[in-house]
Amino acid sequence: MDAGGGVYVVDAAVTMRDNHVFENADTGIYVLRSSVTITGNHVYSNTQSGIEVNTSTAAISGNTVTSNTYGGMRVSFSDAVLTGNVVSNNTYGKGGGLFVEESETTLTGNTIISSIEDVTAVCR
Repeated sequence: MDAGGGVYVVDAAVTMRDNHVFENADTGIYVLRSSVTITGNHVYSNTQSGIEVNTSTAAISGNTVTSNTYGGMRVSFSDAVLTGNVVSNNTYGKGGGLFVEESETTLTGNTIISSIEDVTAVCR
């Protein structure tokens, strides 16, 4: 990860609520080996993913994730619940809207639109 990202959460328990995370030179919100709640944020125009969760536990709800270059939301090797998010106009060739890799992920009431390859899931 490049030091130009918005918010990095590593080995922590964090709640992020009602923030604007935008125009960063890397991922907007990056989570590694943590337990997080990410709610009601606007994450947009970042040069990598909007929200990326890796090897973590996450509850992600009510966020707007748009116009990120490396995809909207990425979940890898994590337990995640995604509810009521709007993910739109993100670009990337694999899972531009939502990319889920080898994770226990529950999706409920999300809107994923106008992204290149809206949803991709990779299983073992």
